[in-house]
Amino acid sequence: MTMVKENSLKAFGPNYLVLDAALCPEPLWFAKGAGAECHSLFDYRDQALVDNGPWLLHLAGQDELIKLMLEKDTHGHSALWCKSELALQPLKEALGQRLYAVKPDGETTRFRFYDPRVLHHYLTEETQARRDAFLEPLGSVLYASLNPFRFNSHWLNWQREPDGYGCQAISIKED
Repeated sequence: MTMVKENSLKAFGPNYLVLDAALCPEPLWFAKGAGAECHSLFDYRDQALVDNGPWLLHLAGQDELIKLMLEKDTHGHSALWCKSELALQPLKEALGQRLYAVKPDGETTRFRFYDPRVLHHYLTEETQARRDAFLEPLGSVLYASLNPFRFNSHWLNWQREPDGYGCQAISIKED
């Protein structure tokens, strides 16, 4: 099934991966060793946790990294596959800003948007305006279905449309 998933993912054509290295560290190790462009989304406050946090990886020419990610993250809970017209650094900054949220009492906390199980609920519960503002730096975001019976057969794709971002389920077809 990994080859089928890989072909389905390549048809989507992501140019970035947001990886939760705490849940699936092997692709980060591979990316660093392969010289792939990768940056932690944590800022100076969380440098001690950097290897266990969210990372933005540029996927250009990284077919082996994509294969490894699909192999190691069997349920798809560690990855957001993204398309963006932004270059790596501006995208890193935009996503980094979304990582830290200020609570009503003024305390700053981390928002685990890089976990599909968190992001999905945020996107489905927010207003269209807030969803559009949150996803604005991305053209689309793809992740495995959260349904335990469908994670291996469907992707969920949040994509910019004329009237704002919308979600559609994409079937992973057998070759």
